[in-house]
Amino acid sequence: MAGSDMENRALVRNWLDAFADGVPAEFLRDHVLESCNFLWHVFSWGKVECLEGNAAKQAFDGLDYTEAICFEDGFSLDGFPQIKNIRTVGKMTAAELDAYSDIYLTAPDFSWTYVHTHEDPFCGPYFCRKP
Repeated sequence: MAGSDMENRALVRNWLDAFADGVPAEFLRDHVLESCNFLWHVFSWGKVECLEGNAAKQAFDGLDYTEAICFEDGFSLDGFPQIKNIRTVGKMTAAELDAYSDIYLTAPDFSWTYVHTHEDPFCGPYFCRKP
């Protein structure tokens, strides 16, 4: 699932619509979309209710799913998060994702997301169900 720039932008928009719904646009602009920020900052700044750390890992590992959308990076540059390595994956565990820096898994319907950050264990991992 290699995405074009347009598909990448649509994926980011869908992810933000699902997990940053209700977050003020000014906050998103300044702390998520502004250069040198990450998509997962919606969680690290406490703007979205989510599980963190071991609780996030346990919730993620307890999910019953067969397919997820996986993407990496999420670092904002020139006002938009850069994502790469978009692919569809089968069931994975939190331990498997520990090998990555910034990796996001989300349900195809964006009902949940799990994010392992490069700052784990200080920030993340995060698990969120769509509010």
